[in-house]
Amino acid sequence: MSHAAGVFKSLPWVLLFWSPALSAQVPLSLGDLNKEVSARLSSSPSAFTYDPAAPHLANRFPVIGNIRFFRADDGIHGKELWGSAGSPGTTAMIKDIVPGKEGSAPWDFCVFRGKVYFSAWTPRTGREVWVTDGTAGGTRLLADLHRGPKDGGFIDPVVMGKSLYFFASCDFARGPFALFRYDGGPNPPVLVKG
Repeated sequence: MSHAAGVFKSLPWVLLFWSPALSAQVPLSLGDLNKEVSARLSSSPSAFTYDPAAPHLANRFPVIGNIRFFRADDGIHGKELWGSAGSPGTTAMIKDIVPGKEGSAPWDFCVFRGKVYFSAWTPRTGREVWVTDGTAGGTRLLADLHRGPKDGGFIDPVVMGKSLYFFASCDFARGPFALFRYDGGPNPPVLVKG
């Protein structure tokens, strides 16, 4: 069996960095994130960005500096926010947003003004918009747009000009979803139309 075939055979148990631009190279294993022997479970590494107009970028991971962000499940913390600079020694969970095996299941990532914005779920807030600078201390809830445990979300984020736009459900929207704008400052996202 070739080295590449061996790597792909172990795919469910390891995180691999691969992109279409690197398709001539063998994927790089960053280690077995889910070491739970009895589970036979994948670490479920997931890319966060998808642009229907550019499906070839579906496996692209958001990047700040040299850190690539993704969600993964190590069998202990549930699906949480992870980052890697491309080697096993630089691959680690950024923050355990929901302690325990349930996890926050981060999704819908978008890079804006040097930070990564994403949705994450907690029992207290539901699925809401979060932000990270790549550190545990710099990973926080940006806004609880649908107050309490109801999901507000962070849907279809897009950067236009100097603002980040996204859809979310909120307490004061006229329909199920509303358009929000965030300018990256200390003020929360503002309702554009809803």
